Amino acid sequence: MRQRFALHGGGRRVGVELEVLPLSASTGAAVPPTDGPDGAGTLGVLQALGARGVWRVEDTGYGVPRFVLPDGSVITYEPGGQLEWSSAVHESLESLDVAMRDRCDRLAAAMGEAGIRLLARGVDPVTALDDATMVVSGERYRRQRAHYDRRGPAGRTMMLQTAGIHLNLDAGNDPIAAWNVANTIAPLLVAMFANSPSRAGSTMAHRSHRAAIWRALDPTRTAVFGPADDPAPAYRDFALGAHSFLLGDAGEAARSFAEWRADGATEDDFARHLTTLFPEVRPRGDYLELRSVDALPARTTIVPLAVAWASLHHAPLRAEILREIPPATIARLLCAGRDGLGDPSLGAESLWLAERVPAALAALSVESELVERVQGFFEEFTMRGRDPGGAAESWLET
Repeated sequence: MRQRFALHGGGRRVGVELEVLPLSASTGAAVPPTDGPDGAGTLGVLQALGARGVWRVEDTGYGVPRFVLPDGSVITYEPGGQLEWSSAVHESLESLDVAMRDRCDRLAAAMGEAGIRLLARGVDPVTALDDATMVVSGERYRRQRAHYDRRGPAGRTMMLQTAGIHLNLDAGNDPIAAWNVANTIAPLLVAMFANSPSRAGSTMAHRSHRAAIWRALDPTRTAVFGPADDPAPAYRDFALGAHSFLLGDAGEAARSFAEWRADGATEDDFARHLTTLFPEVRPRGDYLELRSVDALPARTTIVPLAVAWASLHHAPLRAEILREIPPATIARLLCAGRDGLGDPSLGAESLWLAERVPAALAALSVESELVERVQGFFEEFTMRGRDPGGAAESWLET
């Protein structure tokens, strides 16, 4: 387990996975990959661009292909037809920002010509769950959906109707501290960037309804971790305690991986099981994956990346966070998703962090234009106790 959890220090590379919701520009309804009653689906648009040499089409074995762009970034489908742009690895925030805005603007323009708009919200605000369909096939996803359905609709909603951002960052020169900081700021990332206040045409009780869905779908495989000198044992216990839905006969009652291991589950089984765990911060060996942020427009996505990057890599800020911000807990995550910056403690802590991030970025030699853009977001939203969910529109290219 220690090898699987290994956090490698050294770099400051950065990447992102940005999910969006394809909606009909005329009706607001979710658009499936294949042609629907309102016209061409997203798959036709992507295949046409592939035929023009814009990107390479590859089979996935899951019923829909993936699309590899010349810079190494990839466009894939999520189970409900959501599109995900996964960046290449970048050496700086600035180069990632330029690539992200360029690729996402091009994708949005191509979809727009087909009457499709790409919504950057944490949850589909229009379509009812009963009208959502699973478009990515394969045993893994069928088992996952069946497992979640035992607990209720939250898991199916997550799979078919949510969109988030995964912030992928090197752990830097102190990987244990980076892990501790990444977990500590998880509730603040939820609150500062909450962008899913509505669903199926109704305003919800949570500023980040996406975060609320994650809290409800399966508590054995979602988690956040307090600071530790050696985080591997806690993560091992979490992994062993999580229910495995990849083992046993389809429809069999859920059991923890520890139980399966006692019955002879292999190391290969454990490796596959680890890919089904969804804590707020997931160790990926070479980097950390932070999973606490709702989908945002491409231009805005660099802000949570900058917050996390500064928090992990600026040693004085890293130390201050661990000293001044309370450890993350499930209760804090619940509060962050429900009340966001309206919670007095989370609002004050987010303001505290927003006041320090721009100086940390400047000290790390981030270009002034990007620092000013981050500062501008804080002045428009965080310092006023607002989140992006209050914006009238949240399209990918805005």
